[in-house]
Amino acid sequence: DDGCGRFSANTVVNNALAGVELRAGSKAEVRANFIRANGTVGVLALGTTDALVVDNEIEANATDGVLLSKGANPILKGNRLRENQRHGVCVCDGASGRLMKNLIERNGAAGIFSEV
Repeated sequence: DDGCGRFSANTVVNNALAGVELRAGSKAEVRANFIRANGTVGVLALGTTDALVVDNEIEANATDGVLLSKGANPILKGNRLRENQRHGVCVCDGASGRLMKNLIERNGAAGIFSEV
């Protein structure tokens, strides 16, 4: 399985862990979803290479709006990341990612946080 799929116009709220989890090799497109108040992060990308996260409302999650980790390199474009408890976007553990035209505001710590 190559991890393809398009997930759009969903309401993803109040889950115990991440709202959306993209694993290594995923080529999923996550578009125009409302992702809010999840137990950890709104969107978790682990080792994901070709995922596309576009035009989502990602807000009020327990930690980060988006967490990129373990070599993840997705495209994040046109998302609104607001009022997450920690960072709007956290990039760590060898991840990179491409961020374009996102609105990142009123998060509990940094809008965009990056560490090696």
